[in-house]
Amino acid sequence: MLNAIQDLQPTTSADLDRSLLRAYDPGSQDAALNANPIDHNLIEPFSDEPVAIRLYENTIYGTTYGRGLYRRALYNGTEDLKPSGIKYLLDLYTGEDWANQAKSDEQMLIVHEVDPYKGPGLLYSWIRRYDAARGVKTPVLGFCRL
Repeated sequence: MLNAIQDLQPTTSADLDRSLLRAYDPGSQDAALNANPIDHNLIEPFSDEPVAIRLYENTIYGTTYGRGLYRRALYNGTEDLKPSGIKYLLDLYTGEDWANQAKSDEQMLIVHEVDPYKGPGLLYSWIRRYDAARGVKTPVLGFCRL
């Protein structure tokens, strides 16, 4: 799993400070532990490509895909960057179901920072990049909140 997300960027200023401190002084990592989170509203977009976002009602919601395993996504969706042909996949869950799906340390940091238990009625999704040529879904550091 970590090989698939090896190029992840830090999500909080504490992560960024820790990575910078490791580069310059490996012994001073504790100084960055109390840093404030990054204000994601101030981050500039990477490009001005047109984006197509499509949401679909999950018609198989509540059905099982194994013994005691239920499909919990309320909606499915895609995000398409038209000129570059990049596609991202979304499965929108309630906050608790979304938080329970965190698989990496980076995702656990995001869940801790976002605290999805505060906002009832919000839907969350981990973002996965879809490579149509290989049929591979690779996790991307980030999430979607509606």
